[in-house]
Amino acid sequence: KLSMILFFLFSPQLFSLMSSQQKISSLFVTNKFGGLIFTKHFYTRSSNNQQPNENVYMTLLSTMHSLHLMAQQIAPNPMDYQYMENIVMGDTIICTHQTATGVKFVIVVEGGGNSTDVPHRDQLMTDIYELYVEYVVKNPFYVDDHPFQNNCKEFVDRVTKLVEDRNGTS
Repeated sequence: KLSMILFFLFSPQLFSLMSSQQKISSLFVTNKFGGLIFTKHFYTRSSNNQQPNENVYMTLLSTMHSLHLMAQQIAPNPMDYQYMENIVMGDTIICTHQTATGVKFVIVVEGGGNSTDVPHRDQLMTDIYELYVEYVVKNPFYVDDHPFQNNCKEFVDRVTKLVEDRNGTS
């Protein structure tokens, strides 16, 4: 039973038909140690327009980091660092992308309906990663593995524009 559950959680999934209701609600970036180094919320579906407490997100990301480490131990190809791509919970999909250096990009997509994937997920994650490299890593004031919420405004602006275009809210 465990292997079936792990297969469901860790198997890569292909693109499905585009869902116009899917919207990216949040982006998180964690360092190679699982520490949260960036958070950006784009919108919320809740009636009171409030995001959950940041501690909820830190717990979620810590759990995902642990799942990645466990998946690495049981993965058929330990050199492939994409062990877990999507976690589906109702109509919410949590998508992850881990780089070769261990930095993880996590997006929360809401309104997925019955879909188990996010169309063009790989391209979206690649675009976010390229913005990260261009505007965070190349920033002379950025210190590796440290939070960059306030000192990389260009990254924040560009990733916000990218997500707003994707969500159709620009």
